[in-house]
Amino acid sequence: MVFYQLVSQPLQRYIELFIVQQGLQNIPDLKPKIIRPILFYELVQEKCHFIHFLLTRIAYFRPPELHYNMINNFFESYANALEKGDIKLIVNHFQVPCTIISEDSSTTFSEASRLEGLLGHSLRFFKQLGIAHIRTEVWTRHLWTDNVISTKVNWKYFDGLNQPVYNYDYQYILKTDKNNKWKIILAVSLNEKERLEELMKKMKLKA
Repeated sequence: MVFYQLVSQPLQRYIELFIVQQGLQNIPDLKPKIIRPILFYELVQEKCHFIHFLLTRIAYFRPPELHYNMINNFFESYANALEKGDIKLIVNHFQVPCTIISEDSSTTFSEASRLEGLLGHSLRFFKQLGIAHIRTEVWTRHLWTDNVISTKVNWKYFDGLNQPVYNYDYQYILKTDKNNKWKIILAVSLNEKERLEELMKKMKLKA
């Protein structure tokens, strides 16, 4: 616990709240696993970067092939739901409550309707950009327990002619629900803001 006492109280509370909220209390020694990397991470004050570091550095295990296939299928299903614009099916890939973190904000969604509102805004934005096809590439999978896994995913967006529009990366924690189905409990935007800014600059140059 000495590691835990070295970080700020607000960060301690944030970690404790997330662990309790997502029912991760039964993972052995989870707090030390979280805290140790923080003490050596220079960007600890930036929550987005902290979570990225946490998910990609601690509790690394190579999951069995079954988990590889299941996670690939999960994100293919998520991408297909986005292509179809099926908001209910999209939200079905999340567990409520869930948390979404970006560089500018951290939001916990305790109601599915609020999550639908956010994702509906994304769908309208994709339509404005002429997005017609969406593909995912799962880069990493770190199995924490039999029912909790973290993964990094690259999202690729294409127009109607299958020409690339833009792409970005997200880090996720997924957890199985009572029906043993994977659900997203935490989504962290790693570079979406930067990639969108680059896209907007390119669009202005073309105009």
